[in-house]
Amino acid sequence: MDYVRQLLPKKVVSVDEVDDGIAKLGLAWRVRPPADGAKVEGKKECTSFLNSVVSCLVDDIREELQLLPRRSFLNMLVQNIEKANAEEDHWRRTSAAILGLHGRTPETLRKYVHQTSKFAAAGIASRVLAEMSVCMCRLTAQCNQQNYHSPGLCREHFWSCV
Repeated sequence: MDYVRQLLPKKVVSVDEVDDGIAKLGLAWRVRPPADGAKVEGKKECTSFLNSVVSCLVDDIREELQLLPRRSFLNMLVQNIEKANAEEDHWRRTSAAILGLHGRTPETLRKYVHQTSKFAAAGIASRVLAEMSVCMCRLTAQCNQQNYHSPGLCREHFWSCV
């Protein structure tokens, strides 16, 4: 890691809790009319509903990814994965000292879980996007975090700086 640390972004790009919540608002009504009600009952009906929701989200992400250049977007994602891993490792080492000094209080454990979960979520989101990008991104042009401002992926799915 010491050899590539200077090549990594300054901040991890991760899932923003507010944007994540906003993206979920009204999601059910995109695949199910409100007249059908808010309750889905039965194994088959629930499975069908969830499959429809996932398909809808994949279609949204596909539309965004088709606008992006594959190589530079994948490079950005891999850098984010590595930065998330480096930050998580650093946090684990730091938190071990904090837990040693302050003890395993509920507050210190809550903070530890929150931080490690944030870095894990950033890595997982970036890995999923990388897998999808291999098949869905175009093969040309350039992309970077500073000038990438797609309202869909930035706001609704993954890209809010921590």
